[in-house]
Amino acid sequence: MTNAQRFLVLIALGECLLIAATSRLWFNVDGFPALPMFSWLASVPVAVDRFLTVALIGCCLALSTSLVLGRGSEASGNRSAWRSPLPALVCGIALVLLNQHRLQAWHWLFLLISTEAWLLPSSLHDAAFRRSVAAVYIFAGLSRLSPEIDQGMSLPVLTVILTALDLGHLLRDHTLIMTLCTGMSAAELLIGIGLLFRRFQTIAAVGAVGMHLVLICVLSPFGLHHHPGVLLWNVVLALSVPALFLKQRPCETVALEADPAWSMTCLNAVVFGLPLLGLLGFWDNWLSWQLYSPRPEVVQVFVSERGAQLLPRQIARHCGQPAPLDPWRPLRLDRWSLETTGSPIYPEDRFQLAVASEVAKLLDLSEIRIKLDRPKPWFWWQRESIEIEPAQLPELLSGFRINAVRTRS
Repeated sequence: MTNAQRFLVLIALGECLLIAATSRLWFNVDGFPALPMFSWLASVPVAVDRFLTVALIGCCLALSTSLVLGRGSEASGNRSAWRSPLPALVCGIALVLLNQHRLQAWHWLFLLISTEAWLLPSSLHDAAFRRSVAAVYIFAGLSRLSPEIDQGMSLPVLTVILTALDLGHLLRDHTLIMTLCTGMSAAELLIGIGLLFRRFQTIAAVGAVGMHLVLICVLSPFGLHHHPGVLLWNVVLALSVPALFLKQRPCETVALEADPAWSMTCLNAVVFGLPLLGLLGFWDNWLSWQLYSPRPEVVQVFVSERGAQLLPRQIARHCGQPAPLDPWRPLRLDRWSLETTGSPIYPEDRFQLAVASEVAKLLDLSEIRIKLDRPKPWFWWQRESIEIEPAQLPELLSGFRINAVRTRS
């Protein structure tokens, strides 16, 4: 098997495992608001979701089996052997159309890699896959570089590491902590850049694996106790990066020098152009690899004491205690999402505001407050917070280009 084939097998099997870890997101739509891409899809029966999910898993397993058994080997010398990602790609896209929440970062990577495997000739797969993986690290690291870098996930991760090393006292040194947080994001950015150049690919791949192993320990039950899906995502990348970048064959090295076809040029524009647009606010955050980043929009929902009592139990249980002298109780949409779908909430203002709107429908408008914390246009390292009147939600949601009005039930 070539490096690209090994990588595709791991990505396909990882897709199956991650769907299993977040099964409620794929098989049910009643635990958490499901927002389709287009409003006319809101009436599609949930049975369609379940059929497509089973079909996607079956296609991924068939693809992996075909590659392992050699049916997609480079000996075939034609593109038809690589067309098997197409059924899985169609199912994966259809499932996203039915619920935007499924655009998890790992699912987006699977869709991107499957598209490249289907569109490009086999001689370009290695180069295309490597650039796509490099982009993950480049834009994840870049999106966290800001004057408030300690406000994201970098600080909790660093806290666990320093505490484990019995260096917790260093957390009191703000300058040192800011430097270390910046260094962590800069290191990930450099790993991504190194993966683009053959001379540095080996050391960059080793660095990426080391980073994921540290994250797996930090995010495990012995550290921050994150959801299994987050751990699986890091495991998949820790296995996939060496499979793609190490032990390159001579024939694979030549592929990196091949003249790209028009489709390769277009895909490169997608791989690097769209995440750059995402930093400027013109593309979705997770589709721009803004992982563990403080950049994405955050919608905060607050309900009155009476409102919390009127909410269904599965929602009300995620209401926190109010701040001193504050009558409003925060409703943690992120925890609600994790409990009911097994997945982090999709970090887009349209999606989170749509979820807030569903909560508002259960209450009097006087019993709910909504705040939107978002980066400023063009300057993602600067943020602004605005309060949204619940009565203005319908008009606000109807202004998005993608459906943010009708959810499925």
